[in-house]
Amino acid sequence: MDGVQLQRCAAELYALADEARGEAARVGAVERVEWRSLAADRFRAVLRREALVGRRCADVLDDAARAVAAHARAIDGAPAGATR
Repeated sequence: MDGVQLQRCAAELYALADEARGEAARVGAVERVEWRSLAADRFRAVLRREALVGRRCADVLDDAARAVAAHARAIDGAPAGATR
């Protein structure tokens, strides 16, 4: 792959990170249900954990995107269009 292709990959990784962050936010929003019971408490705990996992995945994807973008710039001086 050349630098331009790697920059495209970095941009795709950033987009996936944004999607993961959005999904984590939606999962977190469901946690605010008004349902009250032991089952509801467990449900909310699972949602909190899943939202956290989604946010962590987004962070890892951002890290990977930054590394790929840096590698692209290093191998052939590609423009920094996919960096944040």
